[in-house]
Amino acid sequence: MLTAGIEITGVVSARPASTAFGACTLQELLPLNTRATYASTKNGGITIAAIDPAPPFNLDFEGIIAGRLFAMRLNSGDSIRVTITFASTGPATIPVSDELLIHNVNPGDEITAISFVGAADISYVLAGDVTP
Repeated sequence: MLTAGIEITGVVSARPASTAFGACTLQELLPLNTRATYASTKNGGITIAAIDPAPPFNLDFEGIIAGRLFAMRLNSGDSIRVTITFASTGPATIPVSDELLIHNVNPGDEITAISFVGAADISYVLAGDVTP
């Protein structure tokens, strides 16, 4: 695993509701631009086949002990449940049917485990620290 710079670019935009749709312009609601360097990254594509009552699919962190950034996208399949365990608050389960982005830089907010329940093909990236 190598030190990696992560860059997120883009913006969440919206078009105001209007009867004159063609006259409306996009309004920037949330810029997503950020840059950070992490000790290690892991990324790829995996097939999740963990349908209840089967045990969840646990993502192997491969040496990352404190996840700082996790992003994923469903490439196929319906909604899956993603359980993310945070150092400060414990596990939280989130239904995901398209994209998910979590970027926690504060001490105590690290991601310590990620598991999936459902059936889908996903692409993901995990970045973080290899030492406390």
